[in-house]
Amino acid sequence: PPWYSGIRGASPLVRVNRDGLVLGVVAVLYNSSPECSFLYGANGASMGVPYCVGQRYAISDSGGRVALVLQENATGRRASYRLISINAAGDTILKRSYEYAPVIIPQAKLDSAAQSLRLPRGSRAKGVVPPEQLAAADKVKVPTTLVPIGGLVIGRDDTIWLSESNFGPDRSWLVLDGRGDPIGNVRLPRNITLVSADRHTLWATERDEDDVESIVRFRVTSQRP
Repeated sequence: PPWYSGIRGASPLVRVNRDGLVLGVVAVLYNSSPECSFLYGANGASMGVPYCVGQRYAISDSGGRVALVLQENATGRRASYRLISINAAGDTILKRSYEYAPVIIPQAKLDSAAQSLRLPRGSRAKGVVPPEQLAAADKVKVPTTLVPIGGLVIGRDDTIWLSESNFGPDRSWLVLDGRGDPIGNVRLPRNITLVSADRHTLWATERDEDDVESIVRFRVTSQRP
């Protein structure tokens, strides 16, 4: 269809009426970033770049709002990312930049990631690694810092929840109001995956030691310093 023209390697988020007629494209959501995949060989083989994460986006439970996080600057002691929120009509209702302190990836983890690129892949999992893969592994540039945001959820009350990347035992969620102003932080264990939230309640899944998931609900309370 005409509205899909020119969209490649991405998922268009479209607005439709009650009859199923497409009214327009609200946003184009990329499933992966080109820089996160390294192509090599005559047959177009590829390998994923460790610690490289594509576009982060979230869709509200009602479907009326989309939020995206875009990296702006990742150099120096301070870096920044941009948060953009779009409504169902495709109008930008929030565009704001935030500074953050980049988290350096330990050298041991970088070495392990580089070594993983040299292991047998796919049907060759137990065989010999082809020379072109070894040559490509030497050319892959692994990021030296974590991406700023590891998770993104749009709250039921127009809050926005951003999971700040770290290597700690917990995930730290920065909570923003509808204007993009910070209103709090919530820490959750890594086996908890946040699914939906508002200022007072969290809905999530919890993975136990046997890799079994359960649905859990938490009450949010404020703590004064």
